[in-house]
Amino acid sequence: VDYTGKISYLVNSTLPPTKNLQYVYALFRHGIRYPVNLPYPNDPNMPKYPIVFPGTPGKLTEVGQRDMFNVGQNLKTKYGDFVGGYTQEKVHVSATNISTRTTVSSLCVMAGQFPPYKPIFK
Repeated sequence: VDYTGKISYLVNSTLPPTKNLQYVYALFRHGIRYPVNLPYPNDPNMPKYPIVFPGTPGKLTEVGQRDMFNVGQNLKTKYGDFVGGYTQEKVHVSATNISTRTTVSSLCVMAGQFPPYKPIFK
C-alpha cells in the first residue's frame, strides 16, 4: 500500500479469463503515526516538537486514519462484487495487540470497505 491508500500492484491487476478468484487476503501495516521517540533530545528545536507533533507518541494521525480508510475504499472498488456486504462468515480481521494504532488502522479499513450509514470524515 502506498501513502495515497492505493493498493500498489493490485489496483490494475486482472485475473486471466481461465482463472476464478477464490479469496482475497490483504495484509498491511498501520497508517501514518506520530513519532514514537523524539530522536534527538538535545535538539534546539525540541520545544517546537509538541506543536509539530501534537499527538500521543506512536498514535495514528488523522492523515493515517484517512489513508487507511482510503485503503478500504480501494478494496471495496476492486473486490466489492466478490466480497459483497460484511458478514462474520466471510470477513476476518485481526490486528496485533502491540499498539492501538494497528486496531484503529484495521477499523478505518473496515469503515472504508463496509461504509457506515453516516460519514465519519469531513
